[in-house]
Amino acid sequence: MAINYFMRRNTYDKANYILPSGSSPVKRPAEYLWASPSDHFGLRGETFKLKCIFSGNPTPEVFWLKNKADLPDYYEVSLGGQELTIPNLTEEDAGPYECYGTNTQGPRAFRNFVIRVESKPYWEEEPKDVETSVGASTTFICKAKGYPEPKIAWFVNGIKLEESTVPIVRSERFIKPDANNITFVQLNKNDHMVLQCNASNIHGYVFADVYLNILEEEPAIIVPPAKELKVAEGRDIELTCITSGKPDPIITWRKEGEQITGGRYQIQQNGNLHVQNVVLSDAGNYTCHAYNKYNFDEAWGILIVRAKTRTVQKPGGLEVTAGSDAKFTCSGTTDFAEIKNLRISWLKDNKPITTNDQRMTQNFQDNSLTISGTIARDSGTYTCVVSNGLDNATAGAILTVKDKPDPPISVALITCGETEAEISWTKGASNNAPIQYFIIQYNTSFSPDEWFMGASNVLATQNSGEVKLTPWVEYNFRVLATNKIGISEPSYHTETVCKTNAARPSKNPENVRTIGDKRNYLIIEWTPMPPIEHNGQQFKYILTIQREGQGLDQVTPVTISEWSQFRYEKQTNDIFTPYLITIKANNEAGDSTAPVQEYRGFSAEDIPTAMVANLEVDQQVSDSSVTFYWEWDDNLNKPYASSPVKGIFRGFKIQYWVRGKKDLTFQEAEILLSDLTLRNARRKKRATQSYKYVLTGLLGYQNYEAQMRVVNTYYAGPPSVITSFTTELGVTGPVRNLRIAQTGSNFILLAWDPPEVVDQLLFGSNWYNLLSGYDIGYQTVSGLDLGNLQEKIPDLTDPRTNDTYVNGLVYSTKYRLYVWPKNTKGRGEVSFIEASTSGPGSSNAPSFNMKDVNQTFINVTWNLKMDPKSGTVIYIEYRKEGSVYEFQRTPDEVAKQWRAITELDDGTTYEVRLVLTDGNSPSTSSIQTVRTLGVAAAYSLGANFIWFIGLILSLLIIIGVVVFIIMCRRVTKHKPPPQSKLNGNYEGSVHKKSASSLDKPYYDDEGYDRYRHGYDQDDQPYDERYDDGADAYNNRYYDDDYRDDEKRPYDDDRKHYDDDRYSDDRGRYTDEPRRYSDDRGRYDDDEDDGGFRDGDRRPSDRDDHYYPDDDKNYEPYQKRGYDRTPSYEKRPMDDVDYDQYREPGKFDSDGNPISTRPRPAPSGANGSGHVPGTSSFV
Repeated sequence: MAINYFMRRNTYDKANYILPSGSSPVKRPAEYLWASPSDHFGLRGETFKLKCIFSGNPTPEVFWLKNKADLPDYYEVSLGGQELTIPNLTEEDAGPYECYGTNTQGPRAFRNFVIRVESKPYWEEEPKDVETSVGASTTFICKAKGYPEPKIAWFVNGIKLEESTVPIVRSERFIKPDANNITFVQLNKNDHMVLQCNASNIHGYVFADVYLNILEEEPAIIVPPAKELKVAEGRDIELTCITSGKPDPIITWRKEGEQITGGRYQIQQNGNLHVQNVVLSDAGNYTCHAYNKYNFDEAWGILIVRAKTRTVQKPGGLEVTAGSDAKFTCSGTTDFAEIKNLRISWLKDNKPITTNDQRMTQNFQDNSLTISGTIARDSGTYTCVVSNGLDNATAGAILTVKDKPDPPISVALITCGETEAEISWTKGASNNAPIQYFIIQYNTSFSPDEWFMGASNVLATQNSGEVKLTPWVEYNFRVLATNKIGISEPSYHTETVCKTNAARPSKNPENVRTIGDKRNYLIIEWTPMPPIEHNGQQFKYILTIQREGQGLDQVTPVTISEWSQFRYEKQTNDIFTPYLITIKANNEAGDSTAPVQEYRGFSAEDIPTAMVANLEVDQQVSDSSVTFYWEWDDNLNKPYASSPVKGIFRGFKIQYWVRGKKDLTFQEAEILLSDLTLRNARRKKRATQSYKYVLTGLLGYQNYEAQMRVVNTYYAGPPSVITSFTTELGVTGPVRNLRIAQTGSNFILLAWDPPEVVDQLLFGSNWYNLLSGYDIGYQTVSGLDLGNLQEKIPDLTDPRTNDTYVNGLVYSTKYRLYVWPKNTKGRGEVSFIEASTSGPGSSNAPSFNMKDVNQTFINVTWNLKMDPKSGTVIYIEYRKEGSVYEFQRTPDEVAKQWRAITELDDGTTYEVRLVLTDGNSPSTSSIQTVRTLGVAAAYSLGANFIWFIGLILSLLIIIGVVVFIIMCRRVTKHKPPPQSKLNGNYEGSVHKKSASSLDKPYYDDEGYDRYRHGYDQDDQPYDERYDDGADAYNNRYYDDDYRDDEKRPYDDDRKHYDDDRYSDDRGRYTDEPRRYSDDRGRYDDDEDDGGFRDGDRRPSDRDDHYYPDDDKNYEPYQKRGYDRTPSYEKRPMDDVDYDQYREPGKFDSDGNPISTRPRPAPSGANGSGHVPGTSSFV
């Protein structure tokens, strides 16, 4: 190809080929061919290259050293190690270098270099522009480096410094201490100028142009503080205050009017205020003040400090296996005013996680980070960053992904011998799981695409291993690493091919055997030897065949040149005759080094002439098995030429079938020699032994015939005598072809074929006699969970049935359905199938009829068509006609077309309706009425006999109680009154007379007068019929119960009343067992069960019930259980105020009459207005 700056042209000549000579390449050690100059220099910053070329076979590997040490990492080696590239050359790259080439055939070849680094000038310190004020001083620095050392030249306004006429240069105010330094002092307004500095050597130069400017300027704030600056506590900040002015202004800062000095506050040279570690109290107004001798300027800004951001939930470290998921969680908080700006992000190894990696996703609901399908390079530090725009808080966690190791690198062939090779490598990354061992594999020129195990379990601490070799093979090697996670990918194979020289074969063919499947032939087979075992060219097999008993002159040698051939046939025209056979391997180097082994084999086999003797069947025959017994000569087990077995004895063959159906039921079972079992536990001393065999898998309830044959490797002998037996009836096998015929919302229609054991072809028209029916079961399926197994009731009792509805299922549900065939022996093998019901549909309840009505029973029938689009579950609702109660319902009916309603009442009319449902939407039929037979229970004496007896007994008990009470009262009235002695404050008492003098009152005169005058007349309504005097009221509070000695309120021993029971201060008569209270008009008797209670109804004089007829005694305000004197004595009306007995017009909340006129307290009353011993209740 020719090329210049304008065009190029390609020209092709005819092809030339290089043809190598010789049978194999010549191996030579490494030799130096060509290299870059040994003394070489380069310029700083350039890319520098060195080359070093070596020859040899195998091709040498080239290595580089710098100062007798390894090269830095940033150096690049290419072209198989022949070229070294140093990018961006620096002074540190100078020094001695060495390259060397090496291979497996000899010592290394070396080449040495020295690299020098030179450079054109470059700035070490470049001069800067200067603006200053009058009277100040300034210095200009110009420093440069380079090799050779650069020279410095100064210019003023474009004229060499030495030739400049600028006044200050020629004055004492100009100072030049060295070539790199120029200083001016006591500047004035006329000293402004332009300076140039030039640094140069032989490779180039650098040039700088700067100016000097002298100013007089009042201060001005160019960049004032921010008017409002937000910052988070704990941070460092700078409040800006960039000024101009000459001389340079003096800067001061104030916070809220107070000057800031020192501590955490530092004023920078540019005027900015630096605040370290800001706290919440640093918030406020800051003012920057700038002044010089000409004027001053100031500016202010507000600093707002927020609470720092914190992490609340920190991510935790994770250790996972490659391929699994890893999840980090994190949460944080910040200042309440900045909560709306709170954000959470994630970093990996301090770098943001981009959305390009779809395996890493952030959930913004809980701010978690999920890494799906982790790989080894996902290991690292993951940092949660909680920020609000002002500051951030971080929390890191380490993810460790354990993966299978990386493949080893730098796999090289160290030595290649005739029998062994050594391979070295550098292990790759272990990927967080330590390497356990290495595996060395190899391929060959015979099978380049297949890798074989060369060495396994090489220790992880080793970086080399050895592999056994065979002659005349070319090898390539590779290495794999293994840890607890798995095996690494294979490394690159070695670039160098290891080839071994030819040698004699080290083994002979194996698995030599004879095959007797072809009459009149001797057939020999063996396992062919692959090319890797040939050990050289011109490989072949040498086979010898000699009939046993013949001389060596009869040996026939055969040479087989095709290594893949594994079979040889020789026509012998004999049957099962022994031969002696040898076979060995051979190549160009000679015969195999392994010893030759002689094999004994036989020519072709033939049909045995031996027969089984005395074949019989055990009497115990089950439904599926039977035991056979027979005799056999064990001498025939060993092969010999004249054996009637005519071959290698292999065992026996039992042939059996159902009588009369041999074509349909013929089967065979082989009994191998290794499976023979003696009939008796002990072997007989003679050669003929008795054996047994249990034949299984028979059909039940069948008449069988059987015979036995002797078998060798390829043939079966003549049959024995046929024997017969009959199997018992057993459980059946599974049904055949179980399938789903139809599905609905609540049902699944199952269909099947009869079990094989009752196949109609075997049993004819009576096949069903072997079955008694089928059982059906079902259960729900939810994922991997199965529900409770339920069985269909009733079961199927007709063996001819081949389908059934499984009803009462839940819509849109998956079920597993079971079918068990059964007979008199029980259930057979189960079959099951899974199916799902359909979704809910529309349903219309069918019409129904009611039959078989009697006193307590109704039979409801209907005709339901199994529709996939409607429900199929039915129940009956019923109630008595006219009842307001809800309907009663029967259980769900899923199997029959009728349902009985029981436990009804005799002679009663019922409302009945039918409900059809699919579990979602029920459909109700119209209501029909029906009347049960018999007489209703309310009109039937027999039905109410118990109730009638109970009523009679109750009446008798009530009558007895009434008679008992009357007798008790009569006995009490004839009891004499007690004698009483008066003492204390109890001034008198009124008593009834004895039963013999009830017509006159018995009272104490003195006591009566006190009692009479103290009575509250307002408490008694007036009635003219009983206005005969006050005597009749003496007995008003007398109770017959006081005649009972056990309940008397007085002491029998002392014959007088206890003074404590009478209280003058409250107008109340108190008694422990009996109390009168005038504050509520209440009588309380704790002992008398028939006494007055607080809850009793309080009668008034308006109640007609309490105005008896004129011929009866008047009992005002009498309560039940409270007995009064049956009549009142007449008393004079002179001292009676008729107004007291007028009907009251007002009543209190308890129903007591309230007087509407004032009246004076009665004489003898105490201060309360009540007479002692009286009560407000009348």
